[in-house]
Amino acid sequence: MAVVTGANKGIGLEIVHQLAKEGITVVLTARDATRGKEALESLKSQGLHTVNFHPLDVASQESVLALAEWLHKTYGGIDILVNNAGILNLDKDVTFETVKPVLDTNYFGVKNVTKALLPLLRDDTPGGARVIVVASRFGQLKHLKNKDYVKTLSDREHLTEDFVDSFVNHYLKDVVDGSQKEGGWPNWTDWVNSPYGRSVETYSVSKVAVIAYVSALHNTLVTQLGSGKKINVFSCTPGFVATDFTNNRGTKTVEEGADTPVWWWSKDTVAVVTGANKGIGLEIVRQLAKEGITVVLTARDETRGKEALESLKRQELHNVNFHPLDVASQESIRKLAEWLHKTYGGIDILINNAGISSLHKDTTFENVKLVLDTNYFGVKNVTKALLPLLRDNTPGGARVVVVASTGGQLKHLESKDYVKTLSDREHLTEDFVDSFANHYLKDVANGSQKERDWPIWSDWVNSRHGRCAEDYTVSKVAVNAYVSALHNILVAQPGREKKINVFSCCPGHVATDINENTGVKTVEEGADTPVWLALHSPEGGSGKFWKEREVLDF
Repeated sequence: MAVVTGANKGIGLEIVHQLAKEGITVVLTARDATRGKEALESLKSQGLHTVNFHPLDVASQESVLALAEWLHKTYGGIDILVNNAGILNLDKDVTFETVKPVLDTNYFGVKNVTKALLPLLRDDTPGGARVIVVASRFGQLKHLKNKDYVKTLSDREHLTEDFVDSFVNHYLKDVVDGSQKEGGWPNWTDWVNSPYGRSVETYSVSKVAVIAYVSALHNTLVTQLGSGKKINVFSCTPGFVATDFTNNRGTKTVEEGADTPVWWWSKDTVAVVTGANKGIGLEIVRQLAKEGITVVLTARDETRGKEALESLKRQELHNVNFHPLDVASQESIRKLAEWLHKTYGGIDILINNAGISSLHKDTTFENVKLVLDTNYFGVKNVTKALLPLLRDNTPGGARVVVVASTGGQLKHLESKDYVKTLSDREHLTEDFVDSFANHYLKDVANGSQKERDWPIWSDWVNSRHGRCAEDYTVSKVAVNAYVSALHNILVAQPGREKKINVFSCCPGHVATDINENTGVKTVEEGADTPVWLALHSPEGGSGKFWKEREVLDF
């Protein structure tokens, strides 16, 4: 559950939009109740019904306390506070009357809202509750001329709230006295090319103060809570975003500006990636680890898996662990599930990447069974074993992502009966998908694939892999269908439809060992959609097949 201040337009509204798309309940706040309600209606018209509105003037203590009381009564507690509200006075002259509203909003407003809502932040939020302050690069210390302040503010580990208050009040006093330049504050010459002129001085001071307050608050929390892990507090810059605030002069979109503030994941978020010692799987691990997520890299070959782990550690990615996993072995899957439960208690993300292609020109029962045991039954068995470990309190719901292929689209099947049944994704069942895969295995054993309208070698006459593409195609048709079947099972369970999201996706024709490096895409490009689905879980996308962040027909 998240609260966003100053959210009726611009970056604030987009932060609400992105959080709501994750399935998170969001309270949109704004000083102007009419505009706030209009923003709420615009989100609801996009199908985002997890958003509520409450008025909030961050510069009014009465308004702040009214919000806190309502949140406690309505939700009991919150998990995320995003302090986005901020103003920039466009008057060219810096006077006490123009400066005080900026500081009351951008600094004291942030501080007062945070202090009022701090008691409502929940102790059981995965990874700890979060307080995020949308600041600015104008709040960097390089804009201050006062060396004493720069020195003290640079010592972030020892900053206190009282000191930051005194810093702000000193600026206010110097404004009254007209002695900003002598006091070493930012002055108009810093912004001679700015369309805002001297108004940026006050904005800069307010952002220096609020960034310093984040450090001071962190220090207080660490002292009070011992570990400092229960509540995490961050400041961030959205970049130079084109909004009313900048007279639309910015170079970034609001979507780009909202990206950093809406991160829901942390080092306590746990992801498991199968088949991850090389290729797309290893790149998925790398990208998730770069986001600060704890990742379990799994691989059938323990030596190669540990080598992959060491390669990541050399890149300073120390939040990755390794555990062996043969997805075709129930015993291996059981051991992984037990270890995960013992080590982490639960997980948030499962990416089923493990897959093989036989690369034999002849389709034999032995070769086909190995492909299906890995690409379909392996995915199913790993998912079923880890499903109980997927956490109920993952923001937006836990995620299961299956790396499939466009080779698994139904256009590659000749059987009209199978195409008809598999096309009805809303009614697919796991039993039917099992029977589909086992029917193919039976026909392979009997040598009757062609008569039964399975994909045949003529479909792949230009393929370097010859008939081996037949079993690969059937396995990917099956796993795409299983994703829909699993989604249907989850939706059918009362109250569970939004807690676990499941996706299949095609990484594209990536140059890896599985295709003898004949692909046209890099592993970085191939990992993009699986990682995006795992992190952003697009609303309404569960149970569907994706490629390049777009839904494809199955």
